[in-house]
Amino acid sequence: MPATDATSALRLIREPRNDWWRIRFDGGCNGNGSPNATGRWGFFVECNLGVTQLEGSGKAKGDPVTNNLAEWQGLYHALLGLTWQRIEPAGVLIEGDSQLVIHCLTGKWGSKTPALTRLRDECRALLFDYGVPWAARWISRERNERCDRLAASVR
Repeated sequence: MPATDATSALRLIREPRNDWWRIRFDGGCNGNGSPNATGRWGFFVECNLGVTQLEGSGKAKGDPVTNNLAEWQGLYHALLGLTWQRIEPAGVLIEGDSQLVIHCLTGKWGSKTPALTRLRDECRALLFDYGVPWAARWISRERNERCDRLAASVR
């Protein structure tokens, strides 16, 4: 995307530094997209020493609830938690096993679904307001088991 797009104003950095904090998120949905679907999300935030600073989980809300919606809500709640806690790391590295979320957040892919576009824009706004440099990268599902367990623990 051109350098003038919204992501350039967000201080997106391609290579994170070692002193940055890590955000990991996940989401999933039973009955993906059906009227009685149940979605859940989970996240944690670690400082650069690997110590958990924040974690959370919850039920995804939407009509319809989908896997992608739950993934976005996991990231949104992680970013919201950071801003509420007024934690100011040198930067944040966002990691998740959803290629859609990672690539839409960074501007590599566009978004066509209004509910997902709104969540993308809200996450970008939180990053912009937070004011620290950030990077985002996809990780395998196996590396994201902790967030998967957090999401699965929601009843």
